[in-house]
Amino acid sequence: MTDEHPFGNEVGELVDVVYALRTFVIRGGQPQSVVMDAGHWDEQGQCTATCLAPTEEGVPPHEAPGEHCRCGIYGTFTLRTLRRQYGAQARWIVAVIQCEGSGSRGPKGIRAARATVVAFWCPQPEKDDEDHEDDIAVCLERFPHARQYHSDLAMALAYRLGA
Repeated sequence: MTDEHPFGNEVGELVDVVYALRTFVIRGGQPQSVVMDAGHWDEQGQCTATCLAPTEEGVPPHEAPGEHCRCGIYGTFTLRTLRRQYGAQARWIVAVIQCEGSGSRGPKGIRAARATVVAFWCPQPEKDDEDHEDDIAVCLERFPHARQYHSDLAMALAYRLGA
């Protein structure tokens, strides 16, 4: 028996609506993954996961998330888990994603094939904070169908996610 990964081991079709939390960083005027350099999120706030792991010769690439791989769009079920994992980065942009397609749930979160940003929170930056002065405007533009919240906790609770 293998230990359960915090974001799940077994991949299956998501039959219920699953919401999760994730964070972004703004690079080049786009919200991007904190851990991936490329912009995988489109102008509608949607992403389709792609496995970027090198494939062995003769082994075809697989659809993400893979059962024996760690690929997929990650989201946590609590703000606490998100902040423990991403630290200060999760204090600037927090989003609720609706996960779709296949996925793998674990005790702390999910890996999904597809996701759409449905809500986001960004704190109002300090007057001279050039690093974050455009965060809200970028999120409003790149997540056009998402609801903006003024409290990350209220947002999490509205989607039945934890503090």
